[in-house]
Amino acid sequence: MAGAMGLIASLAEVLTARIFVLGVIAATALAACQTTPVTVPASVTATPVRPAPSPTATPLPTPSPTAAPSPTPSPVVYSQKYEITEADNGKTFVYPITSRFGIIPDQRKYPRESLSIKCSQNGVLGSISNIPSVPPPLYAVRYEGVMPGKCALADDDFRVIVEIVDRPAPRPAGSPTSP
Repeated sequence: MAGAMGLIASLAEVLTARIFVLGVIAATALAACQTTPVTVPASVTATPVRPAPSPTATPLPTPSPTAAPSPTPSPVVYSQKYEITEADNGKTFVYPITSRFGIIPDQRKYPRESLSIKCSQNGVLGSISNIPSVPPPLYAVRYEGVMPGKCALADDDFRVIVEIVDRPAPRPAGSPTSP
């Protein structure tokens, strides 16, 4: 009977030690969830808990994070300008699919015939026929973003980059589509 009691006492110590370690791990995980993510290095492995000779167990050290948490990607910032002019030379514009935008260059400096469009793939932009009227010597060309990709619109020393992204811009209910 004394042997059985000793075995039970030994098992109780092991269980107490394991429960304590699990409590420390749970508390650490909970604290990590409330502040910053914790990355446990691959070199940390589980070690079996052996019964301690005394009724008090020594807690295992908790691992500390070795890697910084990965940054959250920044949200896409959409361009708010939909009429591109000579003053925008060298700029990049980001629009969601279905957005419409126009280019209004000066015919004397940038003839319509020399305006070139080079896209990362075919079908990124679609031409729009309902072009707003502009006073000469300016002319207007209008496009709609059809699929994700980048396009360079250039004419001699004038060049802008237009990037069409997959995520549509959030719009308030009842608002019209982009200009």
